[in-house]
Amino acid sequence: MNKIRFLVDVLYELGVAAIIGVSLGYVLARFIMAMPAKTELAKSMVGLGALAATLLIYGVTEYAGGYGFIATFIGTVVIKNYDQSHEYQKAMHAFTEKTERILMSVILIAFGAAVAGGLLSSLTWPMVICAVIIVFIIRPIAGVIGLVGFNRAPWRDRFAISFLGMRGIGSFYYLAYALNEEDFEGPEELWALVGLVVLITIFVHGISATPINEKLDEMREKENKALN
Repeated sequence: MNKIRFLVDVLYELGVAAIIGVSLGYVLARFIMAMPAKTELAKSMVGLGALAATLLIYGVTEYAGGYGFIATFIGTVVIKNYDQSHEYQKAMHAFTEKTERILMSVILIAFGAAVAGGLLSSLTWPMVICAVIIVFIIRPIAGVIGLVGFNRAPWRDRFAISFLGMRGIGSFYYLAYALNEEDFEGPEELWALVGLVVLITIFVHGISATPINEKLDEMREKENKALN
């Protein structure tokens, strides 16, 4: 039984996600880049088309029984890396950046309301310690490991990226997906733990991101002056 679940839940669903993500991403990228756009308004609509493309990838993958979230990620990477010199890439980047900020604001407002409504009421001291370890040890180490082959940036930048990383908002999706698929003991505790990780991340990164980036910029400027 476990072997069958492994074949279905891991190999099949990941394989379907990878295949659909790559194939649909490539087809949609060619279609988007081929659309004529002679006005600024038409160019701005390309970003909306890219968003629709990612939603299409998600829906097709879920219908085929794969992981739609993973397929969407792969598809967006394919679209982003397809003909990077194309003029539409700048329009898509601007659109997705604005969309991300709007959605992030909505999610953070909802998160704040959830915290005020008692999201963290199930926390215990062991869970608090676990959240601190995740933010300051486990996630940075995982980030460093993931950037081992990224040679375009020096190690100091990779360490900074690994520490700052993401706010962890995606964890809400993963947890909601897991709880929807299977029954776990203590879902309230799981939500509280994930919520605390995100809350710590927001405060820590909000305070440290600017000084860290400024320090990195100073180091780059000194290196450039030394080279010149």
